[in-house]
Amino acid sequence: MEITTEIAVILGALIGGSISILTTWIQQRNQVNRDLTRIAYEMAVKEYETLIANSPGKTVVPLEAFVTYYIEYLKMVKSKKFKLNDITKLREFRTELNKIYQKN
Repeated sequence: MEITTEIAVILGALIGGSISILTTWIQQRNQVNRDLTRIAYEMAVKEYETLIANSPGKTVVPLEAFVTYYIEYLKMVKSKKFKLNDITKLREFRTELNKIYQKN
């Protein structure tokens, strides 16, 4: 079977268009993840600075604990399966995370 010029052009356009759509989708997904990480970092810094300012002399867990918590928080809230009861699980996660830093 011989492929005519017209069919080759259509196949080329379909393949090229598909690759373009796939590349755009991957870039968008990565951009969303970067944005969520940036937002989590900004939220963490704000809370961390507030705790430092309002708790002189008290030990505060490292900033990375706050960032980790807010990354999980944003993932959970962004999820289509998010339910209000999930907040309890998130608080338990934060408590366990803070215990790790308090041990060391």
